[in-house]
Amino acid sequence: MAEAQTSHTAKSGCYNVNVRIEGHWFLIQLSAVGRIKLTSEAAGIAVSGGDYIPATVLPAFDCVTEDIVEHLVQDFELRDDVWSRSFLAALVVPAGSVADRGLVNVGVQPTILHLLPESDQPRPGPYVIHRFTGRVFAISKFFPDTQKAFCYGVTELSEPKGIFESTLISDYVAVPSRLYYQKSAEQPLAGERYAVKDLIDVAGCKTGCGSAAWLSVYPPLSENAAVVKQLLDAGAVLVGKTRSGQFAEGADPVQWVDYQCPFNPRGDGYQDPSGSSTGSAVAIGAYTWLDFTLGTDTGGSMRAPAGLIGIYGTRPSTALTNTSGVFPVTPLLDTVGVFARKVSTICEVGMRIISPSTFLPQPNIKPRYRLLYPVRPAGTPSTNTYRWFPYPGEQGEAAAAENHMEKFVQELEAYLGCQRHVFNLNELWEKTKPDGSLSSLDEATGMIYSILTTYSQVHDKMPKLISDYGRQNDGRYPPIDPVVLARQEFGRKLPKEKFDAAVEAKDMFTRWVDEVLLARNDSDVIPILIFPQSFGKPKYRGNPTTPVLFWDKFSTYAFGYLCGCPDYTIPIGEVPYLSAITRKEEFLPISLSIVSRPGYVS
Repeated sequence: MAEAQTSHTAKSGCYNVNVRIEGHWFLIQLSAVGRIKLTSEAAGIAVSGGDYIPATVLPAFDCVTEDIVEHLVQDFELRDDVWSRSFLAALVVPAGSVADRGLVNVGVQPTILHLLPESDQPRPGPYVIHRFTGRVFAISKFFPDTQKAFCYGVTELSEPKGIFESTLISDYVAVPSRLYYQKSAEQPLAGERYAVKDLIDVAGCKTGCGSAAWLSVYPPLSENAAVVKQLLDAGAVLVGKTRSGQFAEGADPVQWVDYQCPFNPRGDGYQDPSGSSTGSAVAIGAYTWLDFTLGTDTGGSMRAPAGLIGIYGTRPSTALTNTSGVFPVTPLLDTVGVFARKVSTICEVGMRIISPSTFLPQPNIKPRYRLLYPVRPAGTPSTNTYRWFPYPGEQGEAAAAENHMEKFVQELEAYLGCQRHVFNLNELWEKTKPDGSLSSLDEATGMIYSILTTYSQVHDKMPKLISDYGRQNDGRYPPIDPVVLARQEFGRKLPKEKFDAAVEAKDMFTRWVDEVLLARNDSDVIPILIFPQSFGKPKYRGNPTTPVLFWDKFSTYAFGYLCGCPDYTIPIGEVPYLSAITRKEEFLPISLSIVSRPGYVS
C-alpha cells in the first residue's frame, strides 16, 4: 500500500520523506498537524502497508455515519486531485466521536482512528499517519512536468511562514490538497495554486533569470517579491518556479543554450511557445492541477505565449504592479502579468497584484464604448495578411481564423452596444503624427524597444554579474546565450544620446496614442482597440525564424510596452493544420488582443 524514501533538504537540515501510495509519489510535510491514539487496529494497517498509513481526516462530526462518509467521498473526488480512495484505509475522527463501523458504500472497510484529546483538528482531506508515533502529516502529490515548464517545485516551510525550499525531485512538482484550504474574505485565493517565472524572487530560493551563470553566483533570496507576498497574503499556494528566457530575452527555442525551452502543449507538441515567460504560459496550458501563473512582460512576453498556447494572458498598465523583487530589463517598460485558463481567475488574481496607490478608480457612470478595428491596406498580398484584420471584402491565407475573429467581434459589438470603427493605423499616423516625428510608424518606433532594453541591461545588472562571476571563477567571463550576448554587445556600443533620443521617441508615441488613437474626448466613452494576436499558423520549435538580431518595424506590442496600456490576450477558437511532425491534422489556437488606456495615475 505505501512505501517511503527520504531525501535530505540542505537549507532546513531536515529529511523530506516521500511516500508511494498505489503507484503515486507524495511528499510528506515536515511538521505534524495532529496525533492519533495508537491502537492495535492502527498497528495492523501499518504492518501490511509500511511505516505510513494513508488516511482521510473527516470534519468534526459527533457521529460519523455511512451517508456522511459517502457524501464526503463524492465531494472530495469532485473538488480535489490529490485525495483518492486510497486514503480510505483509515478514517480519522475527533476524540470521542462515534463512528459507524459498516461503511461499505465507499468500497472499502476503513479503520476508524481517533485523534488524541489534546491534538489539533486538521482540515479534512488526505494525510498519512506514522505507525510508531501516531503523528498525522499533510501530504503533497507529485505531478510530472512533462512539458519542461518548471525550473523546480517548491514547498513552504512550516516556520517561518513565507519561506520556501525546493522539493528536490526534477521534472516533478509537489502539489498540496485543495481540501486543506478554506476561502474567506481575507483570503479569497485560499488553495489556488500558482507558479512564478524565474525572474521573480521567492524567499529561500534562488532566482536564476534563465542563466546558469547567474544561478551559480547568487545565493537564495531572503524576501519574496512584492507580488508573491500579495498573493500569499490572499491565500494562494506557491508550488514552483517556471523557466524563463535568459535575462527575459525573447529567443527561438533552438537559441536557448543553458536550459531547454519548454514544450508548447498545443497542436503536435512541437510548436514554438514564444516569449521569455514561456514556462509560465506552458504550465497553465498543460496542467489542470495549476490555477494560474505569473510572468513578466517587457516587450510581449505575456501576450505572445498566451496567443500561441491558447490561454488568457495579461499585460497590466505598466505602473500598476509593484515590480520590487523582479529582475529588471528596464523599469521604463517592465510589468508583471497573469496567465490563466479562466476569465474569473484573471480578474481575481489581477486585482490582488496591483498596487492600490497607483490604481485609478473609474467614475460611477455607465460607460459607452468606441471599438477600434484596424485593418490592412486595400490590396494587401494574400501571403502578407498575418497582422491586422482584413480590409473589408479582402480575406487572405488566414480566412478560417479570420472567420472566427469576425464572429467574436460581432458578439463583442452586441455586448458593448457599439459598432466597430474601421481604420488603417499607418494612414492615421501619417495624417495626425506629431510635429517632428518620422513619416512612418516603422521609422518612428521600430528601434525604440531594442535601444531601451539593451542599453538598460548592460548598464544595470550585467556589470555586477560579470564582476561577481569573474571573482568566483578565476577571472572568467560568464557564459551567456549567443543571441542574448549579441544584443548586449549592441547595447554597449550605444551612446547615452541614443538612449535619450529613444526615451523621447517613446514619449512622443505615447502622447499620440493618448491624444489621437485612444483619445477620450467624452468622459463616458472608453476606447477599446482590438486586433489579431494569433492566427493558428504553425511555427515549429526546431526551425529558427529570426534572421536579424532585432525586430526593427512597428510592433503591435508597442501599445503596451511604449505607452503603458493594458493589453489582454483572449483565446477565441482554433483552426486545423497539417502537421509536418505527426503528418496528421492538428489544431492551433486563435486569439485577439484587447487594449485600452492605462489604468493608473501618471
